[in-house]
Amino acid sequence: MDANNLLQWLSGTSCVLLLLRFAFARTDRAWGWIVVAGLLLVALALARMLIPATAGYAVGTAWVLLVLLPSLGSRLLMWAITRRRHGLALGLSRALAVAHPWDGWREQPRLVHAMALHDVGRFDESVQLLQSLRRTDSPLGRGAILFQARVTGDWTGLRRWIDEHPGRDRLLRDGNLLSGYLRALGETGERQAMVDRYREFVAAGRTPQHALVAGLMTMQVAALAGRVATVEQLMQQSLDSLPPDAKQYWLASAEQVAGHPEAAAERLQPFTDGPGAGMNRAIERRLATPLPPLEPDELDRDALTVLDELADTAEHERRFAALTSTRRPARATWFLVVLIAAVFALETRGGSENIDNLIAMGALVVPTELRPGETWRLFTAGFLHFGPWHVGLNLAGLLILGRWLERAWGSARFLACYLVSTLASTALFPLFSTATTHTVLVGASGGIMGLLGALLCFVLVGRLSGRSALVSRQLGLLLLLVAMQVVFDSTTPIVSSTCHMIGMAVGALFGLAVGLSVARRRD
Repeated sequence: MDANNLLQWLSGTSCVLLLLRFAFARTDRAWGWIVVAGLLLVALALARMLIPATAGYAVGTAWVLLVLLPSLGSRLLMWAITRRRHGLALGLSRALAVAHPWDGWREQPRLVHAMALHDVGRFDESVQLLQSLRRTDSPLGRGAILFQARVTGDWTGLRRWIDEHPGRDRLLRDGNLLSGYLRALGETGERQAMVDRYREFVAAGRTPQHALVAGLMTMQVAALAGRVATVEQLMQQSLDSLPPDAKQYWLASAEQVAGHPEAAAERLQPFTDGPGAGMNRAIERRLATPLPPLEPDELDRDALTVLDELADTAEHERRFAALTSTRRPARATWFLVVLIAAVFALETRGGSENIDNLIAMGALVVPTELRPGETWRLFTAGFLHFGPWHVGLNLAGLLILGRWLERAWGSARFLACYLVSTLASTALFPLFSTATTHTVLVGASGGIMGLLGALLCFVLVGRLSGRSALVSRQLGLLLLLVAMQVVFDSTTPIVSSTCHMIGMAVGALFGLAVGLSVARRRD
């Protein structure tokens, strides 16, 4: 596999997707990312003309430093903030401020520092720092405004500020601020207005794109409307990463609104002396000033319908939002990753790109008549790889797709899908191969494409059997991955597109069968 061409393909495709993402975004555009992606595409075009032999290495290095690492770092940063790992978050934010000093990221360490100060009980210092960051022209500035409302508990002030702001509609394009606005309505007793605004924003497709932010917004609406069961359900999905005290805080909030203050107090009492002073303060505030219970006629029929639909959607996403499922661990995926890596380490003794060595270790030779009676190669070929790039890409695909599918389906179904797709892709390849000379086939990509096909059809069943913006977005992402794979196969001669398509088709049948089974019943 040509690393130069591979890096060109990866960097070019990634930058095009970045541009498309922000071109069609309903939120404020991140011009820093747009400029970076545009400049990298121009650099790639020039490098292909001037230095074609090393274009991939040159632009690929810049892509890793300016796109890949900042993207992965921002996701890890959100996880660290959610888990209140402020030391890690502060270090990451400082590194990201250097790697991507645009779109407000240069000031991000100050916001993370304010969060850390709040968590250790230095509230006045935190508010003072947040005050210096307040502005409406960047996500970070709006995040500071929202976090200050959390620190001070001034939800009335936040609601009034947003309602009276001349650019209110533009402000509420920010998913975090939209979530905070709905919470402010619920915290101040405007629960009918909260549900009405939630319905409007969902109908307009204005819900946050990030699964965690969207889940938080939905959970807060459910909690402030007294829907305890819905909150519990959401806690088991995209909000599983929330700290235990935060989960109990929102469950207790829902119980207060539902008219069960004693149960709420009992739930929160063990967490009043937790490790986070900021959360302790929020819990004490909730206990000292409980949310008023929902009156029988406080919500109209339309609002009750919205809340019922919200509960149905949460249940539907629990079953079909495979890409954000955390219902089960992914032990089998990691076992396969370790096994394939171990086999590749054995390959290197005789040369991982040495055809004779690969054949000796179990590669499939097509036509199979060249080595009759060796049907065991149909299985062993799926664990061998041609060089480090081949195994590296397949392990990355297995980690991503395998974890998604195993968490949604469980280890038994996941392994069955992977192993059958792998075996079918090698066993059926000789029947569909158009090669005029003998071919040596190795690689786990048939099984990995089976995972992609399974995810695609499983989520497609979910999209057709219920309404969910999250499931729809996941289906769009999977369709994009399939399209990218087809383009990659058609532009990379050494790749066996036949093997990939067979594996994907077999996996798709698995996904369809499991999806229809899940759609017919409720766990």
